[in-house]
Amino acid sequence: MGNTVVVGVGPNVGFAIARAFGREGDLIGLVARSESRLEHFVRELKAEGIKAFAFPADASDPAQLTDALECAGEILGPITTLEYSPMGPFTSTLETTPESALDAFRRHTLGAITAVRAVAPAMEKAGDGTLLFTTGASAQLPVPMLGSVGIAQAALRSHLLCLHHEFAPKGIFVGNVCIHGQVSPDAGFSPDEIADLHLAMRRDRDKPERVIGQLPPGISV
Repeated sequence: MGNTVVVGVGPNVGFAIARAFGREGDLIGLVARSESRLEHFVRELKAEGIKAFAFPADASDPAQLTDALECAGEILGPITTLEYSPMGPFTSTLETTPESALDAFRRHTLGAITAVRAVAPAMEKAGDGTLLFTTGASAQLPVPMLGSVGIAQAALRSHLLCLHHEFAPKGIFVGNVCIHGQVSPDAGFSPDEIADLHLAMRRDRDKPERVIGQLPPGISV
């Protein structure tokens, strides 16, 4: 049992992760911009007997996100697992502008840095903790249709792999689940399968990255 906070929770992957960790006995904190959506998620989890709490915040706003995570720590207790997977708009490579690239960078990369800095000190003090991230194929490969997000997630992946090496001696595990393709049962994997991968990473702590799915059409290594 522990205290898990999912940042950027949505109706598919984020919610499935929250539910999976809640079924393990964790107290669950949910962070997203929409307060009404968060309240709906909390009701859904409570209906399954999972204790969940909502902390509205925009992941791209450092002050909001820091305040939300501090509040979560006060209500849940020390955060033992953080999962970071915000979603948002994106532009293709040729449509990417400095503005759209910066928007994606704030949401995916800078938001992750903010979140880690908010929860890591308590984990370091405890000598234990888990930092999990969810990225897409553009974090690893050139995917032109995801131009702005690819810039941000490639940077995020580089950062979290460095965090993995820096935090390992301190008892903190850092891991990334990289999704290649669309999330749907028809594509060969579901949100629940992705959530199970996150659980396995927290349990096994054997490698910093796992990939699920196949490469997008027209993309090759």
